[in-house]
Amino acid sequence: MTSARLERLGREHPEWRPWLGVLGRALREASGSAWEAAVPARPVDPAPGRPLLAGAQLRVDGALARRWVRALFDTAAEAAGAEARPARLETADALAVLEAALRQDAPGLAALSRRHGWSPEAFHAVAALAALPVLQALGRRWARHVPAGWRGGCCPLCGAWPTLAEVRGIERSRRLRCARCGSDWGTEPLRCVYCDNRDHARLGRLVEEEGGERRQVETCAACRGYLKTLATLEAGPPSEVILDDLTSVELDVAALDQGFARPPGPGCALDVRVEERIGLARRLLTRR
Repeated sequence: MTSARLERLGREHPEWRPWLGVLGRALREASGSAWEAAVPARPVDPAPGRPLLAGAQLRVDGALARRWVRALFDTAAEAAGAEARPARLETADALAVLEAALRQDAPGLAALSRRHGWSPEAFHAVAALAALPVLQALGRRWARHVPAGWRGGCCPLCGAWPTLAEVRGIERSRRLRCARCGSDWGTEPLRCVYCDNRDHARLGRLVEEEGGERRQVETCAACRGYLKTLATLEAGPPSEVILDDLTSVELDVAALDQGFARPPGPGCALDVRVEERIGLARRLLTRR
């Protein structure tokens, strides 16, 4: 289904094709099982109110990280043409990219972008996709450990702000979705997920003329934040949330035109660490 949607988007929006090629490669990598080994069997219990990824230590195969991060940046450089050049990242840099992207560490990613001759914006965008296989593997393995009563604004697993909200079924239950790890958690209506404002007089919405209640933007006059809301019959697959976000970009444009914005950075700061997991052959060579 994901590949079919990408192909359809490429036909409908030819100007998106370069970026869709990069996104498609990241989604294919994220669907594989190679990254499962980097995720501990269960999370270390974080402090109450903290995401599961807070304080985690992930051990990633160095060769896998180098191959993948290099391949994605090469794909992005080819898509950008003369505007970018391949980023010849070594293992240490590849692991640093993954760690900074998991943390949503903008200053760290900016420093790496300067080292490799990329614009900070382009480097940050590609690095976010580079971390997608790790995050989706985390979502698959740790979903059952998410606290049932989590009502925080940020993702209970990876700490990001929600990408969008889904209003599901005839009961219209309201669920928040994370495009990074695919998490799905509940929240109550008439509440800003960013600043916890519950004053209905300061909460509003922008509604499409043609979409009606099916697609709208929830706004908060207190913090000037916004959240896209899509009506759906059931939960979409984790890998599809990023495409739902992309195909509703006109809602982002409408919100920005009205002076609303999503908060920068993560919803919850993380001290997650990414270290190299050395393979058996390399360990044997080191001992010798």
